[in-house]
Formats: sequence, structure tokens, C-alpha cells
Amino acid sequence: MTRFSRWALAAVLLCGGSFFGGTAPAAEEGAKNFKDVWSQGVDHFNRGEYVQAKAKFDEVLPLLADDRAAAELVERAGHRTMIRIMVSRDVGRVPSLIWDLYRKYVRRKLTDEERIRDVVGRVVDDKLSELKRWQALKELEDIGQYAVPELAKHVGGTESERGLARIGLTRIGRRGSLATVKLLDVGTKESKECVALALADITPADPRVLPGLKRLYDDPKADPVVKEKVGLALRKISGLAPADMRPFTDYYYEVVDRLYMERTGVPEEELEADGAIWKLTADGKLERR
Repeated sequence: MTRFSRWALAAVLLCGGSFFGGTAPAAEEGAKNFKDVWSQGVDHFNRGEYVQAKAKFDEVLPLLADDRAAAELVERAGHRTMIRIMVSRDVGRVPSLIWDLYRKYVRRKLTDEERIRDVVGRVVDDKLSELKRWQALKELEDIGQYAVPELAKHVGGTESERGLARIGLTRIGRRGSLATVKLLDVGTKESKECVALALADITPADPRVLPGLKRLYDDPKADPVVKEKVGLALRKISGLAPADMRPFTDYYYEVVDRLYMERTGVPEEELEADGAIWKLTADGKLERR
């Protein structure tokens, strides 16, 4: 297959299509061998044999049936190895294309609305057994930030519902904190308390939520009880008494500066964020833009 046709195939896959080349036996052979070809390429790369690695990577692309197959290759190599391969200039563009297909596959799974509703529904069901809730929380953790809008529907519910939603938000952790902190700007007093406490419970603490928390704490119109819970979160995350902290604008500048300078941990955070920027709609719903 020519170089051009390989890029054409990748474009078809990235746009949501599938590739079924040749006869059925040929397709079966490709399905059987593409993992072996990929593994050989990774082995060549690890030995510093970049010409041979590139040849194998180029060979594997037309053998892929869909983005799920690409995901299998990434999972087989591991994320650290994939990053090392992609930053190398000696192995061509195919690994990066495979990575794009993998991200497309993962994103489709994570944003499945029916699955998200089912998982969140189990998490906040107070009649669920502890074992089944643990299983639901594990699945929720895998979904990450994309489950936050559905959990947001429960942070203002009954006391039991709020408590379980808080556990869910905490379990998602840093992967969903930038979406979760937006919920401080909408909802009832009870929902804001729930969100503040969930942010406080995230381990390790996420300083990226400090600007949103401090802004609410500095708001003279904030409910005293909400302000108390927000103050607890600020103290737990920053280690400082809220009164000793700087204005919330300083923390916004710190977050932006850290991203701009690509400080330690930023590339990993960007990978987890998956390009998602969260906003509140006019009717107070959380959505990705």
C-alpha cells in the first residue's frame, strides 16, 4: 500500500468510518497479525532500530479494522511507550495517527450518555449493596469528568443523594475537578455545600480549584453556611486560613501562568482534560464546549 493510501485510510477512520480491505481471508489474516506487527515495531524502537520500527509501524496501519483495533495497540504498548514513540522524529507519523484513533475510541466510550446515566444512577442509589456501589464507583472513575454533569443533577437532592453524589465527585477526583468547581456558581445552598466538600475531599488536593473556591468565599453575598464549608475546603487544599490567603484573582493568574509555562504535571493534566472546557449554560446546566 502506498504512503498516500495509508494517510487516506487514517482519515477515513478518524472520520468515523471503517476499513475492510481485500477478501474475508485477508481481513482475518490482518486481524490476526496486526498486533504482532505492532509489537515487532515497538521492539525495534526499544532497541533503537528506528528504520525497522518505522517500516513495521507503516505496515500495521492498513491492517487496522477500526479505532478499537488502534486502542488495542496503544494499550499493548502502554502510554509511556507511546509518548516516547510519538516524540521521536525517526519513526514517521503512523504512531501519532494510531494515538488519535485511540483517543477517538476512548472518548466515544466515555461520552456514552446512556452508560453515564446508568452508572451515576447506581452510584446515587441508596438501596444498592456496598459491593455493587463499589463496582459503580470504579466505573465512574473510568468515565471521569464526563460524568460530572449527570452527578450535578443529584448534588441538590435529598441528604442521602447529596452524600452519595459527593462520594462520586470525590472518586472522580482531579480528573473532574475543573468541571466540578463550576457547580459552585449555580444551584441551592445545599448543592454548593456538597460541591465544596467534595472538592475538599479530593486526594491529592487540586490547587486548580482554589480560584473558584476563593471567589465564592470573598463574595459578600455568599450564604454564611456555604462560606463556612468553602472555607474548610480552602484550608484543607491550601494549608492556609482563608483570611490569610490572597485575593482570588491572584490564584487565577497562578493557574494560567502554570499552564503557560508548562510546569511539572501540566502535560499529564492536559492529556486527562482531553481538550474539554466546561461552562454553565443560561439555565445553569454544565456542558462541554
